[in-house]
Amino acid sequence: MIVAGEGSGDLYGSELAKAISQLRPDLKIKGVAGPKMRGAGVEALFNAEDISVVGIFEAVGKLRFLKRVFNGIKKELLSKKYASIVLIDLPDFNLRLAKAAKEIGIPVVYYISPQIWAWRRWRIKKIKRYVDKMLVILPFEVEFYKKAGVDVEFVGHPLIDLVKTHYSKEEICPRFDLEMDEPIICLVPGSREIEIKHNFPIIIQSAEIIKKALPESQFILPLATTLDRQQVEKFISKKDLEIKITEDLTYDTVNTADFIIVVSGTATLETALLEKPMVIFYRGTLFSWLLVETFLTIPYFGLVNIIAGKEIVPELRQYQASPKKIAEITIKALKESNYYNSMKDELLKIRQVLGEPGASMRCAQKISDFLENRTTASV
Repeated sequence: MIVAGEGSGDLYGSELAKAISQLRPDLKIKGVAGPKMRGAGVEALFNAEDISVVGIFEAVGKLRFLKRVFNGIKKELLSKKYASIVLIDLPDFNLRLAKAAKEIGIPVVYYISPQIWAWRRWRIKKIKRYVDKMLVILPFEVEFYKKAGVDVEFVGHPLIDLVKTHYSKEEICPRFDLEMDEPIICLVPGSREIEIKHNFPIIIQSAEIIKKALPESQFILPLATTLDRQQVEKFISKKDLEIKITEDLTYDTVNTADFIIVVSGTATLETALLEKPMVIFYRGTLFSWLLVETFLTIPYFGLVNIIAGKEIVPELRQYQASPKKIAEITIKALKESNYYNSMKDELLKIRQVLGEPGASMRCAQKISDFLENRTTASV
């Protein structure tokens, strides 16, 4: 069983499912699956997009449904048909599931570590107690878990294989009526409805300020598959601002741009792997942000800066994330070549620390080895 609960988890889960099926065609895979996992042949007991939540208030609103999903999965596990359960991120849900699986006697593998090294570190006790094997995608996570006595291995980051472009800037620009020699700014507002609500208005206001300062600026937005185009266009239509929207061309769109305004999340790392200078920001509800600030134990929140161990691209939290500040950083990057190139030079180093290609297959191999070793030990 594989359990994922949002866009990136579904993506990583689909690649893992393909690798497992290639390596062990005798294994049948069921689970909580999004569209990509379902496309990879995973039989969905529940749909991942239905349990994806951001923020404490959104989670409270779905508690009854989440409980029904949890009980449904637990009932499946009680059938004892499963060789293992693989949990992908989604810590608040999956750590409870890990406990249930452990009590039933199902081996627990966790892939894509919860970011407990960033906040709510006390969850390491649950992981040590209920997770049999931790497979991590960030190199510094190994030492963190080893110190806590967790069986952990680094498999590399699956995005190394996934972040690829198919079209050149010369092909994309005419397609969307963009001038190649004028600044192109890519707007990445997130992949969830609640992120659009809190962050997209800030992005649009930033773009308006940039357009006034740099009239030649052009704006392009890669639409996440989880978002409704009309919903995004509704925000844009209220403004006297042209923003070209692309669909199913995320990496090509980012690669075409000169600078990226991006909401914190997996998209920041995808942008880094394309070596594109960016400004990272995030604004949520006041209560959710106060909760994060209370328990945050690292100086950065942008994944790129966390991996680098320093601020290599600017990041703005909550009320720091004003349209004016975002615009100022963007304009500075587009006008000052030294500032722009220093970001680009640092981004070049990110790929080097994320491991070699083939992370999903290595993960599948580790899971296969883990199951074989447990079978041998029990015999």
